[in-house]
Amino acid sequence: MSFCVLPAIHARKSVNAVLIRVFCRNLESRTPSHSSTLNPIFAVPAGLILPSDYLQEIIECREKVGKIASDFVEKDAALMKDSFEYANKSHRGQFRKRGEAYITHPCAVAQILHEQKADAETLAMGLLHDVIEDGRIDGERITRKKLEEKFGKEITFGVDGVSELGKLSDDEKLSDAEMILKLLEYGIKDIRILQVKLADRLHNLRTLGAMPRAKQIKKARETLNVHAKIADRLGMWELKRELEDLCFMYLEPEKYQAIKNARDEIVYKEFKGLTDAKKELVTVLKENGIKGRVIIECRGVYELSQRMAKRGITEETSYDVWRLSVVVPESNKEGNCFSALGCLDVSYGSVTGTTQIHIGRPKANDHQFIETAISVYGIGNILIHIMDEKMYRGYRYGIFAKPHAERKNNWIADVLRELREEGITSEEELGRVILIHCDPVRVCTPKDRKREFPFGATVLDFARWVHEEVFLHAVGAKIDKRPCSLFDVLRDGSTIEIITDPTSYPNIDWINHVTMPEAKSALRSFLRKRSNDILFLDAMRLLQREAEKLYMTSEDLVNTKLFWKFYGPLGYIDPVLLLFDIGRGERSMADVASGLKRLYFGYEKTLIEDDCKREPYYLGAWADNRPGIYGKLGTTLGNVGLNITSMEDFPFIHSNGRIFLVFGVDVFVDQEIGGIVSEIQRIQAGRIASATLGGYGKLLELDIFDRIDCWFKKLEYLISNI
Repeated sequence: MSFCVLPAIHARKSVNAVLIRVFCRNLESRTPSHSSTLNPIFAVPAGLILPSDYLQEIIECREKVGKIASDFVEKDAALMKDSFEYANKSHRGQFRKRGEAYITHPCAVAQILHEQKADAETLAMGLLHDVIEDGRIDGERITRKKLEEKFGKEITFGVDGVSELGKLSDDEKLSDAEMILKLLEYGIKDIRILQVKLADRLHNLRTLGAMPRAKQIKKARETLNVHAKIADRLGMWELKRELEDLCFMYLEPEKYQAIKNARDEIVYKEFKGLTDAKKELVTVLKENGIKGRVIIECRGVYELSQRMAKRGITEETSYDVWRLSVVVPESNKEGNCFSALGCLDVSYGSVTGTTQIHIGRPKANDHQFIETAISVYGIGNILIHIMDEKMYRGYRYGIFAKPHAERKNNWIADVLRELREEGITSEEELGRVILIHCDPVRVCTPKDRKREFPFGATVLDFARWVHEEVFLHAVGAKIDKRPCSLFDVLRDGSTIEIITDPTSYPNIDWINHVTMPEAKSALRSFLRKRSNDILFLDAMRLLQREAEKLYMTSEDLVNTKLFWKFYGPLGYIDPVLLLFDIGRGERSMADVASGLKRLYFGYEKTLIEDDCKREPYYLGAWADNRPGIYGKLGTTLGNVGLNITSMEDFPFIHSNGRIFLVFGVDVFVDQEIGGIVSEIQRIQAGRIASATLGGYGKLLELDIFDRIDCWFKKLEYLISNI
């Protein structure tokens, strides 16, 4: 048997294109059982692969696409087959990290899309989604123009939207957050692009095991923050559940496995009993003239962990694990759903307080159902969702179960507007904004004027919607006729009444309790009109809250070298100007605080990694002579990373049950960035000692002595002068 070993072919890269093309053309003209007179080996990232294995993968992919195409009319089937052959030719000789032919990835994406009932054009986008980014034919890259000539503008636009999403050049890539913004921009124009991207991400997560651990965590976190929330908002429940579970498995493997094992144990014990209950339910429905079917569902692992946290429990129960979907035939006015509810209530008796109607008033992701619970012998309470066939299709496939004309995507425009207005670029902030738009709440005024708000919106946001003057003079509110705070979060279905006072105006504290762009704009407009003195005092008051978390005061913080290092790169020539902007609401105190912490801990990390020199910083103070005083001081100092190097008390120097305590704290040497860090450490040590030891008299900074017995004379002099 002869061998021809090729150079290592990196995933998604064409290497030695001429030789690859020769092999592939020869191989594809044969069957899997071709002669072994020429049996070369491909060297790929995961090891070696025989061309016969490579060819077998191509054949299997072609058969899968052919099977999918058989579910469509002839024109659409031809489009899918052409798309596959073009993608196969484009990715010829390319391999994934795990070693399989790269074409298996777009083929898997198409399979996921087909399971989601995607149309033929969407499937074509899925098959072609990487050809612009990575494909080559006869050594030449595939351009948008070439793809458009072959498949038209619509499919090319979709492929472009899924692939590079605005990549400027080979070495000038956008950040992950900017790529997601681009994805949403494409999604507004054609929401099917989101469907393809979610299928692409799902398959990438299924095969994430070949990636380094750091990349697994990064991709899993990004998917959980953004992609899973988009899938939820689009109503793609099954896909969302799998995305969440895969992310959870990589982010918290031990917790994931513990919850999964407990769930699987419940499933093993109760599945037979639940299957019997399912048969009984179908019989009960049939006896009452309802031709329905019952589907047993088991919650996802991540969904279970969230549910357990919400209920404050540490072990899942049957009620948490199981859900039965009772699916009845469609009717004009959802009558079958209510008939099924009445039937179950008579036969089983619904568990008190569990019935909720989401028909006529669907959830944000457009899911409609009736929720209730029944008691099943030997298992306990089981959650029931009652829906008709149309509702069930919406539950499984989300927005894509609807005709094109009914697929609303207004929420994407709202998300993009807020992201742009707030200048958000971090992945975490993107996830937060998408989350609040994924589960809106519906509220109304006492006069029944209705409005939908993002999840997390507050009474202040509602007041601004009513009128700007109402917002500016709001002093209180009522939710469903009960008094509440202006900072309270809106609850779905509530009636809100705003109480005003023409002599009252907003203050800077409101800035952390408005979420809507209109409310933020109105508040900032008012704050800008105030005097600089008020702006400064408000900013210092906000800064005090953050400084206290570091055992400092706002005055301490603004006078440190750290603060002066921080404000310069932000474009300020004076720290007071930064404080004015905080007072106006133009710059978030949360952002300033997190920026200061990042800067400080970055300096500290550098000093620790470089093993920079430290020296003791000695303090002397009067303290209550009580048990545990030393431990409390050490623990509090340890909270900010300070270690006590020595501690001596002088009980013979006493006054009214107090002793004089001397202790040393390790701080970095006062030079360059060490000086920035040590300045903070000295302030923290002093403030903590003063608060912990009782705060009697003056806290003394002491010089470093070579010998402990030299202290006494110095102390005797110092103490006599306190």
